[in-house]
Amino acid sequence: TDKMIPILRSQFLQLNCDEATQSFLDTCYNPSWWYTMANMAASAIGPYMSLTDTNALLSRGQMFCLSTEQFKLLLGPCVSFPLVERMGRPRSGRPVRVLDVGAGDGNVSRQFAPFFDEVIATEASARMCDRLRQRGYTAVNTCEVTHESLGELAKDPFDVVMLLNVLDRCDKPVALLKQLRAQMAPDGVLVVAVVLPFCAFVETANGRKQKAPSEPLDIPNGCNCRGGVRMPFEECVNHMVERVFIPCGFDVLRFSHVPYLSQGDSAQPIYILEDGVF
Repeated sequence: TDKMIPILRSQFLQLNCDEATQSFLDTCYNPSWWYTMANMAASAIGPYMSLTDTNALLSRGQMFCLSTEQFKLLLGPCVSFPLVERMGRPRSGRPVRVLDVGAGDGNVSRQFAPFFDEVIATEASARMCDRLRQRGYTAVNTCEVTHESLGELAKDPFDVVMLLNVLDRCDKPVALLKQLRAQMAPDGVLVVAVVLPFCAFVETANGRKQKAPSEPLDIPNGCNCRGGVRMPFEECVNHMVERVFIPCGFDVLRFSHVPYLSQGDSAQPIYILEDGVF
């Protein structure tokens, strides 16, 4: 943390591999026979369907960011409500709401879902929306996070908004951050996980092609995976805070550095990237 700006050093939270994280790792390194078959099927489906929809159809490629206990450590000091397991309990007062943007199949959502009365998820993939609804979440098939796209679901503000490894897949990431701020309660909290170096692209042609975002982030080339000489992770984190989050009106209340885990395929059992979580 020596190269981080003072605010990040003071708010840094060290997180370690806990039981839930290890369980996900074990699943990746010891896949079931069904998962092995799903990987084979994905190779055949791939030319006709996006990777996201293929994963939704075959229940493969799950992601892992933080465990329930790690979310509690990260969020606990930042929110204005007691961070206790709420799902399934009688409500008292206004429901505590979370908006999970780009929620995928909900495997990451289920780690923080117990702390909220209502989980609203958005997803660009209709098939992933079906997966989310199967888990019991309210899912909206949209790339926008406006009052118009969310409809009645946006009539009350959200206490917490999750933007977990989505910013690098947005066509207009700064516009999205500003949209999210408008959906939050006055004392609401935004949790952002972002892979660094930043490697942005947007899926087109039903997810089978990629293009550069129309609104690139104002960060140095060294923080971009397609740039020149790469900057260290700590320096990239500094630039994200100073040149992206603060200009969008956000303050850093907590920060951690964790691996972003993804179930593997026939080529390798697991994919691991570096995540900054704010």
